[in-house]
Amino acid sequence: QLVLLRGEAPFESGAQIESGGRATGVVTSAGSGPAGALGLGYVKTRALGEDAGASLSTGGAALQIVEAVRR
Repeated sequence: QLVLLRGEAPFESGAQIESGGRATGVVTSAGSGPAGALGLGYVKTRALGEDAGASLSTGGAALQIVEAVRR
């Protein structure tokens, strides 16, 4: 699932997204600006479903799913 991400710190395109120590996705694009660190990435659907409460991170920095991108 394509999602909009916000990070507590800048993160890079191509970075692995983890949840509970397991790979759950990848960052496809990222940038930083006045709104903070934002990016797009693909995550496994379980990150949006039953595991939605689990914390996501990349490179040790916490990530938050802002919204799922619907096509």
